[in-house]
Amino acid sequence: MLSFDYNDDEDWIGIDYLTKKIPEEKIMQRIIANIKEGIFDSRVLKNHIIYVLENKLEESHPYILEEIINSQRAGYRRREFLNLYFKATKDITGLRNILPKSDIEIKWDIIEKLENENQQIFLQEFLLQILNSEDTIEEKIKASEYLIKFQNIKGLEFFTEVIENFNNHNLDLDRHYNLRFLSQSVAIPYLIRLLDANYKNDIKINRFQDLSSIILDAFYNIALVNEDNFKEVKRTLKVFINSNIQKYNNVKYILNSIERMDEQFYMNKAQSYSINQVKEKLKILET
Repeated sequence: MLSFDYNDDEDWIGIDYLTKKIPEEKIMQRIIANIKEGIFDSRVLKNHIIYVLENKLEESHPYILEEIINSQRAGYRRREFLNLYFKATKDITGLRNILPKSDIEIKWDIIEKLENENQQIFLQEFLLQILNSEDTIEEKIKASEYLIKFQNIKGLEFFTEVIENFNNHNLDLDRHYNLRFLSQSVAIPYLIRLLDANYKNDIKINRFQDLSSIILDAFYNIALVNEDNFKEVKRTLKVFINSNIQKYNNVKYILNSIERMDEQFYMNKAQSYSINQVKEKLKILET
């Protein structure tokens, strides 16, 4: 009977009803058996999963993980199973094990959960494999955008090559904003290439914004890391402006971004210097 359920105001409540009528030990045995044998109806399976997770029946976990990557079930159902499972177990190892076997419907949901659990080192290896695989260009772009967030230069290199070869087809730059996470000066040459490609191809993020605003934000963040970065970013952008002022109409507006960097950098420096002065005076007062 546990394999059947009925609807009451959109809630499938068969298990809740039966658990009040049947001894708990028999319920547990049967639910585990059902999950192992497989349950056709995803709504019934969801109730089984909720029950075993609430009752901490760990022997069911491998079967739940298999259902999360079961491509015969609808993606939204599998995302429900994933959310229920991970919220109850925080099983990082289980998610790491099923990720290589996951499909496009669930892969990125698993990656997002692992990212939130600080699994960036593991994820970088997996994402780099996607870049070198036969996956679609959309999947590779997504992988590169995650790698950019993790400061992995290979992700930025791939992303740059995609943008340079842009040919007016629609690209899903879902996580283009991850460029803003860049903080290393090694990214500067790639950002300049991206800036040039953007001006050349006029790549729109939406009707109000093109990719250049995100690229300039990345330059801004890198410049504020330290003085060496600041000088290198300013020098590079000024060279780009001088080289392209006759070619691209809007390139002169980069000067506004440089001015903003200047103001923020020297403001930060002044604040830091003032703090140091205060510390020195405190030391004098203590002696």
